[in-house]
Amino acid sequence: MRRAVALSLGLVLGLLPGLVGPPPTYAAGETGPDLVVTRGSVRVTGERVVAALVVTNGRGARARAAGRSVVRLTAERAGRAVVLGSRPVPRLAAGHHARVRFAVPTARLQPGRYTVRACADPRHRLRERSERNNCRVLGRVTVRTTSTGALCTTRLCDPLDVARGTEVPYTDASGSYWVYVPDDGSDAPYRVLIWLHGCGGDHGDIWGAADYWGYHYIAIVPDGAEGGCWSMSTGPDRVLRTVASLTAHFDIDPRRVVLGGYSSGGDLAYRTAFLHAERFAGVLAMNTSPFRDNGTTPSDAAQAAWRFPVVHLLHTDDETYPEAGVDAELADLEDLGYPVTRLELAGTHWDEPTDPDNPTDGTWHDFQEVLVKGHMDDDWVSP
Repeated sequence: MRRAVALSLGLVLGLLPGLVGPPPTYAAGETGPDLVVTRGSVRVTGERVVAALVVTNGRGARARAAGRSVVRLTAERAGRAVVLGSRPVPRLAAGHHARVRFAVPTARLQPGRYTVRACADPRHRLRERSERNNCRVLGRVTVRTTSTGALCTTRLCDPLDVARGTEVPYTDASGSYWVYVPDDGSDAPYRVLIWLHGCGGDHGDIWGAADYWGYHYIAIVPDGAEGGCWSMSTGPDRVLRTVASLTAHFDIDPRRVVLGGYSSGGDLAYRTAFLHAERFAGVLAMNTSPFRDNGTTPSDAAQAAWRFPVVHLLHTDDETYPEAGVDAELADLEDLGYPVTRLELAGTHWDEPTDPDNPTDGTWHDFQEVLVKGHMDDDWVSP
């Protein structure tokens, strides 16, 4: 998707964001936070992988508190790791721990024997005393069968009641995805945000896309590019299958489905929206460009079913998607009649926050607070 040098740099920054920049400093006698999976177990029950584990922040009384993070569960076989899910870990004082449980479908796993591993802070969003002790093997499990079932095709034909206020993995005939349904007490049909992560990212982005604001929308992150970049050829179909699954399982308003993405995910969001504009109410894009890397042109945008609204957030020193090129393509959209809101903030393609415990800047903060919180209440409606 990107030029070779830019891709290599982007992957390094995306996969190891906690390892760039100057080392942290601490007060006399103080040490950094250190998240460790201290114990855990795993088993297969029916068609689910069930795991229980404990995440601890160091052991010394002088250790710094660890900010909010996540723990990721993976199943590994023959050198390939399949991400089963992520769960939040609250802020932990020194020596304190959190108990975390998983119950995730086996449908994403082919039959066979797997090593199951849990990793705290897998994307190194926290600067820890050690980045080498975050993972622990919980055990080995055998998956004997997989089952997805057929997907019905009419609205709310197969209602799905999932836990509210947390990430839930789900698999059906459309594929796998992770969904966050807010616990807001409303019975009205939900709006939807389909979020697509960038190269090297994963479904953990759902914690930034989730509705903490009372806007009454479902956030969903499709599978299909975990740890890699999105395919511009197969990606649009993956997104459309996700929409079909949402329509079958949840009481959504089909005219209020917003498509969003960062970097490679933004490329796919633009491409899918141009080619299938009738399905989407608008696009939220960040550190990407409308045409450059997704195989579309202004001609495709001109032929779209309607001129959907766009909010595009760019960082002024983005080395992967330089500002000048992005501005030119956004101007092309405006010339075609698209209502474009351009947001400009200081930063590069990926930046860690100045204060990880109370972030007021950095890429993750801008994604969650400026783009999602700032515009998922714009109440866009498709024709």
